[in-house]
Amino acid sequence: MRLILISICLWALAFSAAAQTVVDSEGAEQTSLTIYPDNLAMVTEIRKVTLPKGPATIRFLGVSDQIIPQSAILQEFEGLNLERNFDTDVITRGSLMEKAVGEPITIRRVNPATGAVTDVSATLLAAPQQNIPANRLRWARQQMIEGAVFEIGGKVEALECSGLAEAVLYNQLPKGLNPSPVLSLIVESDIAGERELTISYMTRGLGWEADYRLDMPPNMSEGSLLGWLTLTNDTSKSFEDVPTAIVAGTLNRADDDYRPALPRIFTPNCWAKGSTKTGIRVAGFGSTASRSLSLQGAIPAFAPPPPNVQKMESFAADEVIVTASRRQAVREDLGDYKLYRTPEPVTVAPMQTKQIAFLNINDVGADRVFAFRFPESHETGPFGATVEYRVDNSKDGNLAQPLPKGNFRVFTHRKNGIPAYLGEDRVDNLAVDLPAEIKVSESVAVQMQSRIEGISRGKGDDAVHEIHLSADLYNATPETVQTEIEIRDIFLRQDDISKASHAHDPEEIVPTYPITLKPESAERFHLVVPMQEIYYFDYDDLDIDDEDYIGKTQTSYAAGRYGLSSSFGSGGWATQYFTQVTGLSLKVETVLLSYTEVETAEGEDKITAKLKHIVKNSTDKTVKMAFVLPEDNETLRVLESSIEMDKTNQNTWVLELKPGQRRSLSYQLSVLE
Repeated sequence: MRLILISICLWALAFSAAAQTVVDSEGAEQTSLTIYPDNLAMVTEIRKVTLPKGPATIRFLGVSDQIIPQSAILQEFEGLNLERNFDTDVITRGSLMEKAVGEPITIRRVNPATGAVTDVSATLLAAPQQNIPANRLRWARQQMIEGAVFEIGGKVEALECSGLAEAVLYNQLPKGLNPSPVLSLIVESDIAGERELTISYMTRGLGWEADYRLDMPPNMSEGSLLGWLTLTNDTSKSFEDVPTAIVAGTLNRADDDYRPALPRIFTPNCWAKGSTKTGIRVAGFGSTASRSLSLQGAIPAFAPPPPNVQKMESFAADEVIVTASRRQAVREDLGDYKLYRTPEPVTVAPMQTKQIAFLNINDVGADRVFAFRFPESHETGPFGATVEYRVDNSKDGNLAQPLPKGNFRVFTHRKNGIPAYLGEDRVDNLAVDLPAEIKVSESVAVQMQSRIEGISRGKGDDAVHEIHLSADLYNATPETVQTEIEIRDIFLRQDDISKASHAHDPEEIVPTYPITLKPESAERFHLVVPMQEIYYFDYDDLDIDDEDYIGKTQTSYAAGRYGLSSSFGSGGWATQYFTQVTGLSLKVETVLLSYTEVETAEGEDKITAKLKHIVKNSTDKTVKMAFVLPEDNETLRVLESSIEMDKTNQNTWVLELKPGQRRSLSYQLSVLE
C-alpha cells in the first residue's frame, strides 16, 4: 500500500511539472549592486511577472553570466520555491555549430579578389568538441569547437579552408540556445496575477579597487590626497543607472567547486593537400605549424583570428570612464567592514572600468624617509635607500580615515610647474592611526655600505658570541635628509641589543634608529647583538609512527647553531657569521613508551604517544639543548611533561648540561591526523 501511495505522489508531481506555465521575465524594473573584494558582488533585482495559481517556471533573462546559482533567493515570496536551474548555453558561433550538426545550412562565400558573393546549400556533418584545460583559462571550463566539416554536392569540405572568406547561415535557431544566460526557478503561487518579485544573487566578475593620488610639493611635508574607487565589470551584463555600494574589508571565502562553463568558441581546422588520404591531421588554426602553413597557402593568410583573440582586441578599445560629478562616495560602517555608497546611480557596461571619487583632502601630512633594513640589505654595497612617503593617518591628523586597499601613486611638480611622477606602491586595508607607507623608488644619492660580523671571544663556559652590525651612510644631495635603519628579524627586539651608536625610536616595536644626514655628508652606524650557542633536536630524524616501535630505542644527534641570547632564534641569517658547530658531541636516545590511535566522531585519527629522550653531553663545556616540537602542526598538544616547557619559546624544552652530564626528558602528547 505504501508503494502505491508513493507512486501516486510521484505521478502527481510529474504531471504537475509537465503542466507548468513558463513565464519569462525579460529584465528588472530596479537593480541595486553591492560589490565586495575579490571580484564578488551581490545583485538585487525587482521584477514584475504575471503568475498563474499553482506551479510555474519563472525564467529570469539577462542575469550575470558569472552568477553563483546556489546563492539566488526570492525575497518575500508568498509561495513555495521548488527548484532552480541556471542555463549558460548561450548563442555563440561554436554552440550554433554544435547544435546544427546534421541540419541543412547555407555557406556564404566572398571572393576577396572580385567581391563576388555566392550562397551554397550544404549539410553540416561534424563539429568536434575539444576541452581546454582549466589552467589555460584561469579557473573556468572552456570548450572549443575545433573545425567544422560539411557536405556540398556529395563532396566533403572543411569550413574556412577554401581560400575564400566564408560565413555560415542557419535556417532556424537551434533549440536549447538562449541569447543570454537564464536563471529559472520553479515556484508554486497561492494566487494568480501580477506579482512584484525581488531576487538576489551573488556573482563573480564584478570587482573594485581603490586608487590614490598623492601630490607632494617639493621640500614640503603636506600634500593633497585624492582617492578613487575603480569598478570593473568583466561580465556580459550591463548595469545601467544602478545604486551601487562598495564594501571594503577582508572576506573569509570558502572553497567553491562551482565553475561556470564559458561559451563554446570555434576555430578552423584545415588539412594540407593530400593529407586527408592518410587521416593524419596536419595543423589546427592558431598553432605554430598552421601559421607556417598559411604562408604556403594551405590556410588562407586572411582568415580571421580565433574568437578569443577578437575578444581581446575588442577589450583594448574599451574605455575607462571617470565620473564627472564632484560629489564623493559616502562612507558608512558595516560591522567590521566599511561601506562606500555612490552619491548617484552608476552605469557600468560589460568589460568597462569606471572610477568614482571617494576621497579629496588637502593638507595631508606626509614625511619622506630614506629607509635601510638589516639583515635584508646586502653586505656588498653600497646600495641605495628605499624612498618612502609616510602619510599621517592619525586621529588628530587632517586625513583620519580608514583607507581601503589599493594602489598609491605619488606625484610632485618641477620648477616649471609640470607634474612629475615619483613612483607607486600597493597598500592593504588600513585603519585610522595606521600610517600608509608608500615605497616609491630606490635612491641613487642616499646610500649605505654595510657590514655584518660574527665575533667570538673566550673558550668553554666563558665564551662570548656577538653579532656586530656596522654601516656607513652617505648623502650626496644638497639637502638634509631623514634616514632610518630597521633591524628586521622576527625574533629580535630592542632588549636583545646590548650596544648602539644612535638612539632608537621608542615608539617602534621593531628596533628602529632615525639618523639625520646633513647635505653631502657621511655618518657611521654600529650596534652589537649578543648571541649564544644552542643545540637543537630535529624531530624529523625520528622514525616512530606506530605501536610497533614501543620500547625500541632510536639514536640521533643534536645539531649546534647560534641564536639570540634571549630566545636563541634569529631566522638563520646570523648563523652564517660564526664557525659552524660540528661533530657528534650530543647524542640523543629516544624511546617510545606508549602509543594509541583511535578514530574520533569526526572521522579523524587521534594519536596519543609518550616519549622519553636521554641526552649526554660529551663536550668539555656547558651547553644548552633545545627540544622544539614541530610548529606547523596546529593540532599537537602536550598533555604532561617531566620538565617544564620554556616560557620564552613556544613548544620548546631547554635543558642545560654540564660536561659529561646525562639528562632525560619525558612527555605525553596528542595529535589529530
